[in-house]
Amino acid sequence: MKKSILLFSLLSLTACGLKKQDFTAQVNNEDAAVETAVGSISGLSDNQAGESYLAINNSFKEKVMTEMQNLLLPQAVADDGCVRPIFAACINGIRESTYNNCSPANSKASINGYIRLTYSQANCTLSVSDKVNRTFEVTISGPRGGSATLSSANKSDYNGNVYGGGGQLTKTANGFDVEILGKNISLDYKGVELYNVSIRTLSTVHISGTLSRQSRLVNGGQIEVNHNKAKFTALFEPHNLQWQSGCCYPVSGSLSVTYSGSKTGSATVTFNGCGLAQHSDGVQEKPVVLNYCE
Repeated sequence: MKKSILLFSLLSLTACGLKKQDFTAQVNNEDAAVETAVGSISGLSDNQAGESYLAINNSFKEKVMTEMQNLLLPQAVADDGCVRPIFAACINGIRESTYNNCSPANSKASINGYIRLTYSQANCTLSVSDKVNRTFEVTISGPRGGSATLSSANKSDYNGNVYGGGGQLTKTANGFDVEILGKNISLDYKGVELYNVSIRTLSTVHISGTLSRQSRLVNGGQIEVNHNKAKFTALFEPHNLQWQSGCCYPVSGSLSVTYSGSKTGSATVTFNGCGLAQHSDGVQEKPVVLNYCE
């Protein structure tokens, strides 16, 4: 069965009746940086594995969030116009999905743009040392004036560094190497930009096992998330991040994070269930709110 493309359902896009300042307050910078880091790895892996976007959260807080998000995405499976590119035909080493006002079933959201998988082999297969590159330009618009854009085009971060190119998987003997060459995520509400981040890997992240969630284990490497509005950088290193079937987030393992720029210091993010994580800087411990799947 074909699986649906992401619906980038940040709480800010879905909440009814919030004023503009309320939308701004909903974007927690630390939480968003964590979610962006793990989402970049998950999205690249899930696209190639053809995984669904279903995430199961049991706490009351997560249930409330899920209900809010369901204003945009009430079902996990979309119509045939909203499918991952892995299910598209392979043409000269390329699989591509194009979205033209695609709407998941019973949803008021619309999706526009494309996601392209470009393989080093013309038949779109992956043997040891083969690569697949994921590039994209996708905008998801909600019914309340919110929109989210994911782009692999070259863009400048707040430090003036320019990069892009999307994400790349390289097949190894024991799994995959992951490189985020460059991506940008922005969130707007009625023409006002609320959130803008640039993401890349500074060193290769390693996946052992397969890309499917039930056997995916992520370790090592460095994922840099530059928060272009708040002007800080979060540098993440994964430690034994493990997924499970039916959840687009890690369910165990941790991220060590070092902050620089307008925010400094270090912290650890520990995952302890689907959509559940804790951020600890040695002084304060707080839950991390995870809202979307890529």
